[in-house]
Amino acid sequence: MSTSPPVAVVTGAAGGIGRAITARLQHDGWLVVGSDRADAVPGPDRWVACDVTDEASVAALASTVETELGRLDAVITCAGVIDVAPVETMSRAQWDRVLTVNLTGTFLAVQACLPLLRRSPRGRVVCISSDAGKTGEPGIAHYCASKFGVIGFAQSLALELVGTGVTVNCVCPVICDTAMMESLAEDFAHAYAEVDTAGWRDRFVAEIPLGRACTPDDVAHAVAHLVDERSSFVTGQAVNVSGGHEVH
Repeated sequence: MSTSPPVAVVTGAAGGIGRAITARLQHDGWLVVGSDRADAVPGPDRWVACDVTDEASVAALASTVETELGRLDAVITCAGVIDVAPVETMSRAQWDRVLTVNLTGTFLAVQACLPLLRRSPRGRVVCISSDAGKTGEPGIAHYCASKFGVIGFAQSLALELVGTGVTVNCVCPVICDTAMMESLAEDFAHAYAEVDTAGWRDRFVAEIPLGRACTPDDVAHAVAHLVDERSSFVTGQAVNVSGGHEVH
């Protein structure tokens, strides 16, 4: 039996959640290939620049993993964007950008990696959705639509892959204490001028029953559970990491 470590690809690895997932998986003995549109960031064992909205780019990512490492055991899709606009004033460009990165990007990255995952004795797909993928929120209809879509995609794929040994699940965080939280507060303050940025941050946290924002490590722990060998009976699930903000 091979003693080489299992290999994971993490898209959106330059972000706070992606970096935390990378560190947690490495701690658990994984070799992590990080990818993002950005130049290489510290942390991953390998780095492959990748635009998840570009079919050729994700194909090149999968090809590089196969050529250099010869195996792939997990794909974690973290690449995502968000901005704020009421539906009445949302531009087509805003809608298309969020849906293309969050939903189409998830589809393309997973599709490109599936042939490798099928060859793994423990293939895992974990898509980072959101609790906004279960309950709509005002001002971010495009983001909610994309994250609802990610859950539907993952559940459908999980059933398609029954019998292959590949499991597919989602992790659904509440708003997470990253740079995206700050930019989201700024966007809400701009769109709804009655509350300033600090007030929006306070409002986000006040809505969470456990009284704090999610951390990247909270998300990473859930991902680590789902990619573990002992989680082979868990598939088609959308696991909340929301401090009680979402319970369905």
